[in-house]
Amino acid sequence: MKVGSLPCLGPIANWLELDFLPQLGVAIGGRDVLALGFSPEQIAAALEPHSPKSITVLAGAGEAFGSHAHVVGDICDPALFAPESFDVVASFAVLEHIDVAAGFANINRILRPGGLFASLFGPVWSSPYGHHLFVDPNDPLLNFALWKLPGWMHLLSSPNEIQDFYRQNCYSEEVIRAILNQIYETPNINRLMYEDYLTHMNQYFAVTRMHLLYNDVPPDIYRALRHKFPHYTDFSTYGGGWAGVRQERTPS
Repeated sequence: MKVGSLPCLGPIANWLELDFLPQLGVAIGGRDVLALGFSPEQIAAALEPHSPKSITVLAGAGEAFGSHAHVVGDICDPALFAPESFDVVASFAVLEHIDVAAGFANINRILRPGGLFASLFGPVWSSPYGHHLFVDPNDPLLNFALWKLPGWMHLLSSPNEIQDFYRQNCYSEEVIRAILNQIYETPNINRLMYEDYLTHMNQYFAVTRMHLLYNDVPPDIYRALRHKFPHYTDFSTYGGGWAGVRQERTPS
């Protein structure tokens, strides 16, 4: 399907704010919290005001998190934390970038009995902006978060059609290669459909509350997506907020 024939849907209408934990029914006061993906400023705005007992930050190197413990690593790595280390794991804009099956298994392992996992994430691969295209932050045709890109182009258009679209819009071959690399090759996104997330989530957590971010899908686009991906039905959900209680796992 030619990229130019796809709809431009604009911003997500029902955004969830950074201070999403209360909105998901997650209280962190007096609890040991592991924060994934938060910047120092986001921790100050969204976590510290709720008076947790402690905050441990799992993030990349090079940032300063004040008095909070800072661990550099990957949430999929079971060597980072001992079992049952935290009461709450809070994740911001992380799930779309990780091996979800391994990450959920490890989060389940490091939560204490009755512990809570809360996450705000997106975009997922099955959504209109699931390509997570981010080549130039200031260009609406190169940054998914400016909401000007044709929806579902990564699912309904071929690489050649995407290439032709950007050539017609006078982009260089170097930029076009970067676009195709980000959509199809970079390991920075996991390319999971939304229903895949649910399958993995339900293995490790009993979901207590959800706030889905979504776009409406035009009927003709929905028919085309169902025809191409018959095992999936949700092409609307961009991501959103989840909260879940750790499910006890029987050791294998």
